[in-house]
Amino acid sequence: PSAPVCALGGGARDGTVALARREQCPAVHLLRADGAPTAALREGPDLGFAALALSRDGSRCVGVGAELHRDLVVWDVASARKLGHIPLHEAVHCVSFSPLDISIVCTSGPTAIRFFRLKETPDGFELSTLSESLANDAHPGFRGHSWTREGHVVVVTVAGALLKYDPHTAFVLRASDSPDANSISSVATIHGAQLVGCNDGKVRWLSEQTWGETCSIELRGQVSELTLSPDCSLCLALCSDGSKFTFPTDPAVESAPTLVEDAHVGPVFGATPVFSVGGQTSLVATVGQDQTLRLWDAQKDSSVPESVLRLNTLDGASPFIPISIASSQHSPFVFVGSSAGQIVSVLHGSSHGQISASCGHTVRATTGPTSMMAFNHTGNLIAVASPADPLVSVFSVPCDAHPPRLIAVAQLGGGNQSVLAIGWDSAEARRLLIAVADASTAGKHSLTLLSAKLEQTEVAESDTEVEALECSVVETQDLGERPAGQLPLGRMVSLSSGQLLLADRRAPGMVSSRILGSKAAAASQLSCSKQESMVCTLARQEASNTFATGAADGAVAIWKDGDATTPALVGHSLDSTVADLCFSGDGRVLVSCHVDGTLQFIDVPDAGCPAGPAKTASPSSRLIDTHSKIVRPSTVPAQTEAAQWQARAFAALQETYEVKRNERRERISHLQQRLLQLLENNETVPELEKMDRDEFIIDVSGQRDICAENERKAEELRARIVRENLGREFLFERVKRDCWDSMEVPPRAIVGLAKPLEVRNFPIAKQNDRERRRLRHVMQLRTIEVRELRQASGGDTKARTWKENPLMQRIPEDADWIVNAGALEPVIDHDELEASKKAKEGAEAAQGQASDGDAEGDHADGEDGGDGEGRAGGDGSAATGKAGGDAGADADADAPLNLSDLLFHPAGISTRFQRQSQLILLKQVQREMMIFFNKRFETMLENKEDAVERINSRYERINEILSELKVDREEPPSYWRDIENPKSVFEVSQDEIGVDKYLSKAEREQKAREEEERRRREAEAAKDNLGERALSEMMNGTLEKAKEQSLAEQELKRPEWMNEIEYADMSDEQRREYDEFEAEYQKFMEEKEKYTKSLEVELKKIRTEVAEIMQTYDESLDELRRFKVDVLENISIQGLYISRLVLSLATQEDLEIRTRQVKGKVADTKERLAHVQRDIDAFSVNFDMRKSKLAEMQEADRGLERVFKAQLHDFATNNGAGEPLDSETLRVLQQLYKLRAGKKRAQLTHEGSFRGHQEGRRMSRVRHDSHEGVSHRRGSKEDLHAPESSPTANAGKMLDPFAAAEREAEKLRAKELALATAPLDYDTDIPEGFTIDPEMWELVQKLRLEKIYSELALRKETDEVAKLQSLFDEMAKVRKELRQSLEQFEHEAHEVEVGKQMVAQNIELIVRIKQGQDEVKPGAVVTNYANSLLLSRNVIESENKEIVALGSTKVGIMTKMKDFRKSINYMQWEHKFMLQQENDLEEHYTDLHMLRVTRGLQEVIKGGEVSDRQEQTQQAESKIIKMSKLHKAKMVKAQSALQRVQDKRSVLEVENTQLTSRVVELSSKVQMRNAVLNARCGRSLMNEPKDKSAKSAMEGPGVAGARAKMRTIIGQRKLADLARAQAEEIALLKSELEKLRERNFPRFANPTGAHAYRGNPDQKN
Repeated sequence: PSAPVCALGGGARDGTVALARREQCPAVHLLRADGAPTAALREGPDLGFAALALSRDGSRCVGVGAELHRDLVVWDVASARKLGHIPLHEAVHCVSFSPLDISIVCTSGPTAIRFFRLKETPDGFELSTLSESLANDAHPGFRGHSWTREGHVVVVTVAGALLKYDPHTAFVLRASDSPDANSISSVATIHGAQLVGCNDGKVRWLSEQTWGETCSIELRGQVSELTLSPDCSLCLALCSDGSKFTFPTDPAVESAPTLVEDAHVGPVFGATPVFSVGGQTSLVATVGQDQTLRLWDAQKDSSVPESVLRLNTLDGASPFIPISIASSQHSPFVFVGSSAGQIVSVLHGSSHGQISASCGHTVRATTGPTSMMAFNHTGNLIAVASPADPLVSVFSVPCDAHPPRLIAVAQLGGGNQSVLAIGWDSAEARRLLIAVADASTAGKHSLTLLSAKLEQTEVAESDTEVEALECSVVETQDLGERPAGQLPLGRMVSLSSGQLLLADRRAPGMVSSRILGSKAAAASQLSCSKQESMVCTLARQEASNTFATGAADGAVAIWKDGDATTPALVGHSLDSTVADLCFSGDGRVLVSCHVDGTLQFIDVPDAGCPAGPAKTASPSSRLIDTHSKIVRPSTVPAQTEAAQWQARAFAALQETYEVKRNERRERISHLQQRLLQLLENNETVPELEKMDRDEFIIDVSGQRDICAENERKAEELRARIVRENLGREFLFERVKRDCWDSMEVPPRAIVGLAKPLEVRNFPIAKQNDRERRRLRHVMQLRTIEVRELRQASGGDTKARTWKENPLMQRIPEDADWIVNAGALEPVIDHDELEASKKAKEGAEAAQGQASDGDAEGDHADGEDGGDGEGRAGGDGSAATGKAGGDAGADADADAPLNLSDLLFHPAGISTRFQRQSQLILLKQVQREMMIFFNKRFETMLENKEDAVERINSRYERINEILSELKVDREEPPSYWRDIENPKSVFEVSQDEIGVDKYLSKAEREQKAREEEERRRREAEAAKDNLGERALSEMMNGTLEKAKEQSLAEQELKRPEWMNEIEYADMSDEQRREYDEFEAEYQKFMEEKEKYTKSLEVELKKIRTEVAEIMQTYDESLDELRRFKVDVLENISIQGLYISRLVLSLATQEDLEIRTRQVKGKVADTKERLAHVQRDIDAFSVNFDMRKSKLAEMQEADRGLERVFKAQLHDFATNNGAGEPLDSETLRVLQQLYKLRAGKKRAQLTHEGSFRGHQEGRRMSRVRHDSHEGVSHRRGSKEDLHAPESSPTANAGKMLDPFAAAEREAEKLRAKELALATAPLDYDTDIPEGFTIDPEMWELVQKLRLEKIYSELALRKETDEVAKLQSLFDEMAKVRKELRQSLEQFEHEAHEVEVGKQMVAQNIELIVRIKQGQDEVKPGAVVTNYANSLLLSRNVIESENKEIVALGSTKVGIMTKMKDFRKSINYMQWEHKFMLQQENDLEEHYTDLHMLRVTRGLQEVIKGGEVSDRQEQTQQAESKIIKMSKLHKAKMVKAQSALQRVQDKRSVLEVENTQLTSRVVELSSKVQMRNAVLNARCGRSLMNEPKDKSAKSAMEGPGVAGARAKMRTIIGQRKLADLARAQAEEIALLKSELEKLRERNFPRFANPTGAHAYRGNPDQKN
């Protein structure tokens, strides 16, 4: 891949690394130590990786995503399968596996350190969070981490401290001391120590137990990163200044750190070959943003420069940023140009084999950045230019240590010209070539090639004159309108063949070539099709016509001499813009500098080699992969603590300088005040002593310099303002073109005269040619279709859509609920609609009158018997009507159509073309509605102009009347607003500007001259005006007469003598004159008063007329506003219909797109499914073979058991005693054969006796013993010859902290294998009493060992088959998922097809229904009609009729049921009533039977008690009267008592109020006296202590006596109150006792008064 690397990770024991490049959906590539790729891991994050790592055994890889897609992903390297992933929500800087457990992963970043576990489940693998520790105040963030031998993690915090974490709990097990200036920035773990990189540039070894420093080495700059080699014997350190060092990790090895790379930090701006250094011709110098100059040996395969020169100390005031570089072939100088306009000479040389560089002289060359420098071919002249300066300077470069001297300047013509490139003619050493861009016209550029030749052949050192070069135009090329970024910019290359080359940015890979002659240059274009972006820079190979080009995409091409039409791409495509190119002095290496800081050294093919990419140019190239050496830029770490302290110190220094600046400002202000005082005193002195303003100036030259500087600044400011104004005018013209000129009707409003009314028109944009052609085309097609439709329908003028649609046949033509159909057709011209309505009403009225007249005529004819004529007339009229109908049908079919007739019926739109045509027509309908309203709007605007004119004319009369009445004038209000004048947006008033316009000196002089000229003309005109003189003569001098005053303005003045002489002192004549004057004055005043009243009446009338005009206009404007609401409603309805049509079209288009997408997914899924099926078939063949092999091995293993007995019998028969083995011996041998190490030894018992065999087997035991001894000696011999590990390998493993654990694991596996294959021991494994021959024992051992090896191989093969089975299951799972996806996509395709059919059948209708016809439940904001149903009103009415009929029937039935139930209830009630009546009569009868008849009852029965009852009645009435009187008397008494109580209450309330005020007053006095007492005696009576002793101690003798007297009074009062309460209680007890006595002992006192009663006591009520 050509993209740059974004993440690189290691950790594997074998040196394998993982890398990912900066591209979309990058893959993780695994490379072995020799650079060969092994695998590619995919399915990772989409936006790149931030960190990668491999497990120690290399079986797994982990990666963390960058930017927005921060996922943690774990892969299996062998199968390239993703095992699991988990999303993260914060940035991660470092990730790693645990060396002791590959299922644990650790990530560290600025916000947290987290631990994850990858756990295997039946369904696969699951990645989950194990523990985490978030950043806090104590630990604000984390930089990196490293694993220890115990499985813990050592973490470096942002503050520079060390923490040790337990990954299972995320607990801090250990923490280092507080960080200091030597705080830690990186960490790595070796055996027995921690390697830490510090901010002070040292690498320290810390003890593993105590974290104490044991030793250290010093590097250069802050150590930002440490990386260990796979065997931990070497460490790579990255420093903040871009240098990289390697050093051994063993502190016992005394070796200095080795510098392996020292690259630029940041962009590299320029490169140039270096000559005359110890005879070397391959040196190249580069400068970069890091303010360094580096000398490189292009022939060496090294990333370390030969020398580094720091340029940041050349100028202490501002940082020196080098941006360009150039070198001379004949002098030991390299010149560096800076961004501040300086050039610095750098002297280089060689001493004792070491190349060095030192800074020389610094010269100010340009005012802008010095980005262009070029030496001539003799090396004694250098041309310097800047894009910001309209000049080119030429300096003379001496061969000694003298500074360069300015000898010539080439001044450009205009202020809009800028230098693009400079160079020297290869044929003439003193001819300077300049490429200039001229932007004289707005937006257009032209390229001008200038030539200037130095006339001085030799320049003396004492010569101080600067030659002004005359530039001649060689060629001018019009570049047209193009942005500044596409102008040719960079180096200009002049070949020895006279060919001039310049980068051309008009097309990718293009170079502009010109053949220079004596007078003109012939231009041509060279194009490299392999460079896909614009050429940025050029470089020329010395002594040849070969040149190279660098493009913006990082591609570098070499154009060979003689074959410039077929360039060759060389080197890497680094995806970084080429900043500069240069060939080495010998021309063998091409150096390309990139803006990302990368340097690329490319071997140039020899003349005999074919041109092509560098990686195939020469087999002897020293480059790694593409025969080009690449020096990558170093990443600048974050600001260190030391840098932060330096920044704080700089801030403190700035504060100190600020104080000094303030002091100087105060001194300057003091001097200013003194100068102003002197100037003020100068104004007050006599004229002879007064000094001119210029005489105060002492430093005249300084004044001139300041004035010149101010004038220059003013000119710059003026030019900047002009440029800004041009930019604003350009923006204004663009906005005006897009927002004003594009409008056919601009936005405008009308404001009411008296009411706050405002009506705006409809802004209408202009239709472009495409829209007009499309509308005309649609209207033509639709007109043809409608005419054909009307002819086919017999002249039906309402026919707009074909009737094939079944829905059209069901909808009536006069439907009043469908928008744009029937009664709701769109109305454009409302005037025609109102006229048609009036005509229709008139026709209906006339038809009604005619029908009445016809009825009378028919009646008369019927009486006269004239039916024949009537029938004849009727037939004739019918025939005439039919003929006229046919003719009318043809006429209607050919009648002109309006826009409404061309619209489709909404229910008849079904095709896509119809929807599109309806959409275009509806937009035109909206436009016509807006146009019609705007016409009325313009009419209303004219009405307002007329109304305002009439109001102004009346205000003129009002002001005349007010002037006659001697009242101040009334200015008519302004009835026009800015929104009523659309062009007011282009007018800028002085109020909007806010400041007065500044007039320059020339403008002020011009204005004064114009004012003087105007006064002169007026004076000349006033001398003798022929026109005025002729007019005066023509009018006989009446023009000069004053206007006659009105009566209200006239005044009758009294003669003076009347005011001076009293009436009594006047003579008779004077008195007569006085009386006449008084009568005349009285009459004058009466007439004046009458005239004044008439003026007031006229004024009131005029004001009333003004109000009526305003009211009339406002009413018409309000009517226009209501009309706009109606029009806007119609436009909105059409807009809603348009949006529905657009939605329908968009839905249809979306369904078509989805159809294509789903079909593509189906095809892709089928292809993937077929591919997976092929993989499964191919894998099944191998899998079946492995299963067959496993079955064969299992069968062979079982065969070993079967042949075991046969081999024993054969051996015993042939080599033993000649007799077969008995069953007991065979059983024991089988048990020994199956006996395995690690299992419990079986107790072998023998049921039979071995006595018969002991004699024959004694010799066998002896032989066995001797064989056993041989066996033991053999084992010891093998131990003596065991291989030993080499010292070199052990030394490498000693530093690896995890090598010991791996060695233990290897020993354990070897031990298990040795234990599994260990032979049987005769003494421990054979049961007692059992003997065996040595040959037989050897045979059993051999067969058992074969069996063990067979079982181990079988177990291994079984594991392999199990793995293959899991892979097969995974592939089967993928196949199943693909089949499910295929079914899902096919189902989705079916749904899309159904949706397309639904959209094709769907009809967009906008329905307008009345409120009572909407039965859908309204929503809170918007009612959802998605599941609603639109029904015809006839259906609802028929349903309602049926419902009403059924309801009436039900009501009748329920009424009958109610009446029947009522009768039943009545009968039940009558039955209950009669039962109760019967019961009552029975009870009454029983009472009569049980009644006791006495004398009184008998008398009553006989009627003798009537008199007694009358007497009782009279007594009761008298008693009632007395009681009423008594009650009234008591009420009066109670009311009087109540009134007294109320009066007393009011008096007490007043008294309480007074007492309350008195208490407040006394409280204030007591507090005041208490304060006095406290001030005098030091105590207070307000807060007396509760302790009596303390209280008495505080009081005096007088106070104590008064207090005792008070206690006596209080005691007496309490005793009196107690006696009174006891007396009241005794009285109460006495009354209760009296009541008890009356209750228990009757009293026979005679009743009196109301209690007296006479008669029978039983009849007392």
